[in-house]
Amino acid sequence: MNVPIVSKLGVAFLSLTSVYALFLVVAARQGKGLRESLTGFVKEGFDSFFRNNLLVTVISTGFLVFTASVVDLVETSAGVPVGGISGDPMQLIVGFSIAPLREELGFRVLLIGVTAFMIALGRPVKDVLRAVWRPSVLYEGKEAEYFVKPMLAVILAVSSVAFGAVHVLAGGGWDIGKLPEAAYAGLILGYLYIRYGFHVAVLVHWGVDYLGSVYALFGQGAYGIPWTSAVPFVAQQVVTADLLLLLGPACTILVGYRLMLIAASRSARVSQLAPTS
Repeated sequence: MNVPIVSKLGVAFLSLTSVYALFLVVAARQGKGLRESLTGFVKEGFDSFFRNNLLVTVISTGFLVFTASVVDLVETSAGVPVGGISGDPMQLIVGFSIAPLREELGFRVLLIGVTAFMIALGRPVKDVLRAVWRPSVLYEGKEAEYFVKPMLAVILAVSSVAFGAVHVLAGGGWDIGKLPEAAYAGLILGYLYIRYGFHVAVLVHWGVDYLGSVYALFGQGAYGIPWTSAVPFVAQQVVTADLLLLLGPACTILVGYRLMLIAASRSARVSQLAPTS
């Protein structure tokens, strides 16, 4: 009697995975080629890694996993309860697979994307659709600095707080400590949506949710090891170590380097515009 249910879950899982695979292909083909971005490090430095959306996805996933884990560690060390979720491992795997699409549509597109849509009204249909897919296309023109960017920044903050609050209020097992952690994640995902596009935000969300839990859920389903166990399934230990100890710190350094370059560039622009005595 359980076969039809399992079959439906399997079809849903494979369908969702196909969507993410398509998004990965799209990201790999955007900007500079993947190989060119990697080899461009010799001439351009680390900034070359941010010229391909697939590399941006990988870097952002490592950065978000690592920094969100730091937020979680600080909260738990201070005695703030974060909570957790539980349930049937197969349903949880499908849930973690569908959450990136559902939540990015609900919190990023519905709030930030609709705002971008309203700002873009009056432009050609193609430009309006591009603005919904990647709102930063609106960052062109004189009105961008004084209207578009501040407006999207406000909506980004609102969507991030809403994202954090819903995690707590939805009753899925999360406690109050999940609010700042999820709000922080929402801020990063919202920025990625605005700057790089819907597919990049979805892929990073998927990477964080899926890689962070799938092997633990497999361990529970196949070997009866609770996915929240203090000594998790061995495959999950390997993935967690890779994300937190290898990929995470390296990606955080890359993001910090990128932010320093952006800050230096803006400072240089301001200096050029400043009146000379």
